[in-house]
Amino acid sequence: MNASHLSPAPLGLHRSTPRPEAADLSKTFARGDYHAAAAGPSDRWETHAALALCGNIAPALDALRDFDRPEARFYEAVAHWLDGDEDTAARGLEECDGEHARKLLALVTKPRISVLAQLPWARMGAHTILEVGQNDPKFRVRNIGFSPSDLPNKPYGDINDYCDPNRPPDFYIAEMLEWQMVPPNIQELRCPILCHTADFDLHLQVLHPWLQLFDEVLVTDTTEHAAVTGLVRAPVTTVPKAFALPWTVPNPPNGPRDLDLVLTGSVFHSFWPDKAEMVHQALAVGDLTPFFLNGVLAETAYFETLGRSKFSIVCLRHPGATPTRGLEALAMGCTVLAQTDTVLALWVGKEQGLLTYDLAGGSLVREIETVLRDPETHASRARQGMDIVRREFDPWRVGAHYLRMATFLAARPRGARQRLEPPSQKRPVVRKGWLPHRHDLVLPVLREKNMERFRNTPVSDHTIHSLNDPARELLLEHAYEARKPNADLTGDKLAPLALNMYRAALRLKPDSLALRFNFIRPALHFGTETDIDEALSLAKETLEVDSNRLTLDPLDDVMPWDYCEGFFHYRAYFDLAKETLAGRRDGIADLKNLILASLHYYYGRMAKAPRHFAMAATLDPDFPVYRLWQAKDLVSRGDRASADRALPLLAALARKSLYAVEAWSLLKAMGYEHGLDVPDGDSLRLALNRLENNTVLNEDYRAIRRSPYFRAQRLDLSRNTGFATVTDRRKRGSRKALSILLADANGSRYRDFVDILSRQTLPREAYEIICADVFDRPSPRMTDMADSVFVCGQDEYLYNRNVAFNLALIEAQSDIVAFFDQRTVLAPNALEDIVSLLSPGGNARRVLVNQGATSFDRRNLHFLALRRDDAILADALDESAYFAGGRGGPYELARRLDLRGRRIDVFDGVPPGRAEEPPAATTSVDALMSELWPGKFSSLRAHTIRRNLVIEELRGKLI
Repeated sequence: MNASHLSPAPLGLHRSTPRPEAADLSKTFARGDYHAAAAGPSDRWETHAALALCGNIAPALDALRDFDRPEARFYEAVAHWLDGDEDTAARGLEECDGEHARKLLALVTKPRISVLAQLPWARMGAHTILEVGQNDPKFRVRNIGFSPSDLPNKPYGDINDYCDPNRPPDFYIAEMLEWQMVPPNIQELRCPILCHTADFDLHLQVLHPWLQLFDEVLVTDTTEHAAVTGLVRAPVTTVPKAFALPWTVPNPPNGPRDLDLVLTGSVFHSFWPDKAEMVHQALAVGDLTPFFLNGVLAETAYFETLGRSKFSIVCLRHPGATPTRGLEALAMGCTVLAQTDTVLALWVGKEQGLLTYDLAGGSLVREIETVLRDPETHASRARQGMDIVRREFDPWRVGAHYLRMATFLAARPRGARQRLEPPSQKRPVVRKGWLPHRHDLVLPVLREKNMERFRNTPVSDHTIHSLNDPARELLLEHAYEARKPNADLTGDKLAPLALNMYRAALRLKPDSLALRFNFIRPALHFGTETDIDEALSLAKETLEVDSNRLTLDPLDDVMPWDYCEGFFHYRAYFDLAKETLAGRRDGIADLKNLILASLHYYYGRMAKAPRHFAMAATLDPDFPVYRLWQAKDLVSRGDRASADRALPLLAALARKSLYAVEAWSLLKAMGYEHGLDVPDGDSLRLALNRLENNTVLNEDYRAIRRSPYFRAQRLDLSRNTGFATVTDRRKRGSRKALSILLADANGSRYRDFVDILSRQTLPREAYEIICADVFDRPSPRMTDMADSVFVCGQDEYLYNRNVAFNLALIEAQSDIVAFFDQRTVLAPNALEDIVSLLSPGGNARRVLVNQGATSFDRRNLHFLALRRDDAILADALDESAYFAGGRGGPYELARRLDLRGRRIDVFDGVPPGRAEEPPAATTSVDALMSELWPGKFSSLRAHTIRRNLVIEELRGKLI
């Protein structure tokens, strides 16, 4: 196949990776770090050979021709091969000496190269290599997988079922090894076996034994190369062109871009604290209007949105890695801000729409301001970058290069393979990632295979792994089932069986810290009251014993990163385990401390022993939830000295953590109650107001709120209906003329409301105040003055006030209810007039809204009064995740009531009022949501997206 037409126009190298010293370049190149080597001096052949191997071939070829060295001739021939020019490559290799050249020539001159592969089954998005390979006449790619078009894989499969042992393929390759179910006897394959990994640290304890089986390990960049080197004995090689643009990328719209910043994906998650810090730094730009979507969009909507954005930000835990979202953004002419090590600099630079920043160095703000000062210039540059990445990362080009690069590596001379014991196959995640096609059929077989291994192992031969792994499989399947909306787990046998297996394991290995930890956590989340008592007793004993008596190995599995992730610092644990396994540090004591910190936190929550929060934060100061609960404990004490101690903790959390919004609500409440001022509080308030108003949670991204798993994350609150009663002074069955419904946030929202109510002409005994707090720290004043106070215990990074409003509505004992969304000034006779206007003697079908509510907009409608039955018949407030943060409130119910034919009257007794925070420029974000989800945010939608189950039952009784 002669495909020299694939060569792009020559490009210059845009250096962001530190240039290796000339003396070190040979070593850098020899160890396969081609990304770093490509930043070497221009007078060295290794620099240009590395650039070709990375996939930027045209400028590399131009430079290699000028070197009169045999190495340059070899890599010039390799570059032609990588570019698809087989004839020129073969002629060049024929002139080269050495085993590598001879073996590569033999492959290049074959009519077809036989490849046995385990490549991503999706065949779409960034993963298109399989589709390309199966349509490339140079290769015969046979893929093992779970898709109907694959060679059928199965748990604990036999590699010899997929090829004739006497006629092996030319090489085998598994891309994204962490997601593949590789036959355990893969080393029996008599050909080079290669694998590619990116999320090796995300799945370290599952993946590490498998990485040892391969002859060569591929990664995308120099930062991944540094991390994997030391974890394996095999060579590690950087292959940046492992991901492609989708098959079809639309053209960006013409004209100015009306959105500043668009970020989608896992923007907010405990495993990516660096992304939270990135968001906070971006919010420090005062005139920025961002759109943060914690979730994913359909492909068409995603690209259309990127095409309207001035810039996007890439923030990866391996900062140099190939950023697929960065490629997609630049492919839509959107300026990309990436970390300084980014591999994208091999193709584009500042003049082509790539700006780089150092998160720790604080340069992100400067680069954002640079774009916003001159968006037209940066848009023009990004259009140049758009042309380059669309050409260079076209699926056909990436797939062709990747398989040819794998061929080059397969031909590399290597010694005899060290045969190792086959590892165990394990489920990689609960749900976040790639599960096998029809995993509902595949994973139960895998689980049973592990159970069979467990049953067939003599008691005396059991290890911590053989005891832990089958119980782990049971718990992960239980957690997966528990994530389903309205799942009925009444007859569930998975979790009880797993807990019993851990009990038996602890009798055999009582000193194993991992086994203790893995029993305690599911018992507290999913166990019975007896399980909980037993787990708390074991946790207390574990925290009191000398940790030197407890055993722990970095490969002792502590569950995958998406299992109850808010309660354990997986990121720090896996990073430290990786460094320990690579021999770069002795981290066992610190690994133990990370587990003990989590146990302190659990014990503090479940045993109502708040002193343990400070202990958790001391052992693991970098996991923000521990410091949040330490601060919450201080705030709950109610005295000024404790508030002073909480202030710096909360201020730090509000400035850079995942829990910024909750921390800010506590800071506001302390300011009201103790007169405390937050340093630089005004700018922090404005930044967090933008975060609340411009962040959207995609309903499909998180576990649905109705699921048992979601409730189980609230620990003690999961034992009831999802809320706790702080005070309830009412007599059940007593009737009031009016119920006032409030949705608070750590006591921060209704500062003066009780005083306003005290001036009403309607007697206090004629109405009730029901306050539901989205978090778990109600206002002391509300606790004293309200008839009922409840807490929802929400622990997400963005609260949902509609849930609290609905709770208040459910608890209301009056026929007439009034929602107050924020601080409101009432005319003295307002409550009396509300009762009169909405009583059965008047027009009971009326709905009252505040003055100034000329449209059903969340910025101007903050008061809503109506008959309780009318609210219930309209499904009350929408509990969809889309209404988290600044989008919650009664405005959405008022609009649906209008569509249902209710008469909406402006009520003179409630003036327009003002928002607690200055209005943010959210019009474009609201309009964008209407465009992205027209069915959900249409002005004609009369029904909720997500109903409250209790209200649904009440509605059924009224119909």
